[in-house]
Amino acid sequence: MKRVFANMGWLLGGRGFNAVLSLVYLAIAARQAAANTTRSSVRARVEHVFGSQHTSMGGKLVRTIGIVRAAAKIGMQNLAYNMRRMVVLERGMTTAA
Repeated sequence: MKRVFANMGWLLGGRGFNAVLSLVYLAIAARQAAANTTRSSVRARVEHVFGSQHTSMGGKLVRTIGIVRAAAKIGMQNLAYNMRRMVVLERGMTTAA
């Protein structure tokens, strides 16, 4: 929003209706940028988890018979990822201390 107010004088300088449209566009762009920041941080964290599971934990194809077995396999993959992540985080904490 700071950018909108900083550019307001330049936009309104003798341009009339186009200046109003430009202000509306900048306001929408600022809101979308703020929303995109939140979405992208969540998306980045989730995509790293799925990427790790896809490349090193059997991929994204679940070859089981039945939903119960598929849920158990996915749960085990999640547990293995969390355990591996915990080891990495603890190793980083011991080297930093």
